Formats: sequence, C-alpha cells, structure tokens
Amino acid sequence: MVRIEDEEAALEVPIKLQEKEMKIFHVFLESLMRIYDGKFFKEIIFDNLLLNSLADERVWSFRVKYSEDYYVNFQICITAKENRDIKIKVKPLDAISGRIARWETKYEDSLKKIAPILRKELLKFTFEGKNKNI
Repeated sequence: MVRIEDEEAALEVPIKLQEKEMKIFHVFLESLMRIYDGKFFKEIIFDNLLLNSLADERVWSFRVKYSEDYYVNFQICITAKENRDIKIKVKPLDAISGRIARWETKYEDSLKKIAPILRKELLKFTFEGKNKNI
C-alpha cells in the first residue's frame, strides 16, 4: 500500500478518472479539506489544496498535518491522467521551514497511521463522488 523511495513515498489507491470526473474530484477534495480542517479531527488536518492543470493531466497538492505521536507535516500530490490510476506521492515536510525533509522514524511511523485514513477517504470517491454531485 505504501512504498518509501528516497524523498517520497507512493500510496496506491485504485481510482481512475475520466475527463468529465476531474471537476467532481476537485470538489470532492475540497470537501475533504473542510472535513479535516482540525475542528472535528484534531490530530489530522488537510489544508492548502492547490490544482495545477497541464495538457493531459491534473495535479492536486495539499498538506497533511499530523499531531498524535509526533508533530509532522506531509505534502500530498495526486496526479490524474484520463483513464489511468491516479498516482499519489507523499513527501515529508520540515515543520518549521516547510521544506522537504528526510524520512525519519517519526515520518514513517506517522505515515503508517495516516495512509490508511487517506486511502479510505479517497476510495469514497469511487463509491459516492462519481455517482452524485458533491
């Protein structure tokens, strides 16, 4: 489910998007930002959602702040090309500078707890988001 390679980790989530679903997926991610804004889930916060559109792909990025065992930040990048599985890359961020950090035990331990939650939330799109306007 999660593979750590050098400066980033890859999270496997089997979601394929068609072009017409890209906007719906963006709205879905915006709703996740509202759900995980720190009011209800205090230890996990999703924020700073950005979208970059290229000719044949969309790239969404956002931060995840986690503060249960350790206080850590991650940068999540979701890349979607039409009719291909989305690719999710996770990079550890230094909590003070916000720059890319090296994988340390605290990041790896925290990612083991965050990855299943993120995966579960994204998979909801295949069951809920594709079939209705969010």
